Amino acid sequence: MFRGIHPRLMGVGLASILSAFCIDAYYNVIIAWALIYLISAFMNPLPWSLKYTVDINQSTKKCPDLFITEEFFFKDLVKMYKDDCTPVDTSSVIVDESIFMWEVYISTIVVWIIVYFCIWKGVNSSSYVVWVTVPMPVLFIFIMVVNNLALPNAWEGVRMYVKGYDMDGNPPNVAEKLGNG
Repeated sequence: MFRGIHPRLMGVGLASILSAFCIDAYYNVIIAWALIYLISAFMNPLPWSLKYTVDINQSTKKCPDLFITEEFFFKDLVKMYKDDCTPVDTSSVIVDESIFMWEVYISTIVVWIIVYFCIWKGVNSSSYVVWVTVPMPVLFIFIMVVNNLALPNAWEGVRMYVKGYDMDGNPPNVAEKLGNG
């Protein structure tokens, strides 16, 4: 399109396509992580729950400096921590040791296949995709809100969120809250 305006503007079109591809490649890996979380959510017990991490020695988790959810993401999923719970040095070296994450690789391929079929036939097929991808998050949020409002002490949490008071009815200390980021 830009070359049709002027031949020297062809680089603008190529740069926009290249930047869109780079953003898509980066974002599809994040979606692949979300796909791994979706698949892991059907495991019993959850990989990021305390029941899952109790081993023979009855230790609740392997890395004492990380929360159990951080341990699942940083150590098991993206390998930012080694098996001995020391962080991988990314400031001086790109790769300290070679670890192939086949779960992330397969889920990234699945995400790229889904993206391909979403844009396969152009605008006609992507309009059908929008029919699913727009109402589904709204439906999930509605289900989560209704489910969370049915939990015990949910209304106290709503009152705390809206009014700012704690469970005993004490007003918040605004200076303390602003001072503690």
